[in-house]
Amino acid sequence: MSDVVTRRGNRLMAGMMLAGTALLLVACTSGSPDSPSTSASATSIPSTAIVGQDDVQGAATDLANKGCMFANGAWDFTGTLSNSQKGAQFYSVRVWVRDTKTSSVVASQVLEEKLDPGKSVKLDRKALVKTNDAKGLDCVVDVIRKTA
Repeated sequence: MSDVVTRRGNRLMAGMMLAGTALLLVACTSGSPDSPSTSASATSIPSTAIVGQDDVQGAATDLANKGCMFANGAWDFTGTLSNSQKGAQFYSVRVWVRDTKTSSVVASQVLEEKLDPGKSVKLDRKALVKTNDAKGLDCVVDVIRKTA
């Protein structure tokens, strides 16, 4: 009898853990993500660093004053990339235009720069990514930094 109670208790505990995990996942993914508007003026856009690369810690913060603007069937991108490291760095700045409902990437472009320590470069690219319109789309940026 105690084996039956123990098995039921184990199944009950496993079911509670599964339900708790599901609730946690729903809570973490519910709601709409913070996404900027896609108006004709420059907007602040989210950035992330890609894990698994050399010296990734802080790579996203090396890109400041970033913004996207949709005009005439294309997305313009601006930002200032600064090397805060002690050595020269290779940077890949990936600009993604994604569907705000599905997060599917509609178009993307990669900008690559090599910067010496303490140096900065203004990124100002016109018509970097082309789309039919801006409705339901937003712009996201990823930054990868690797020691040169």
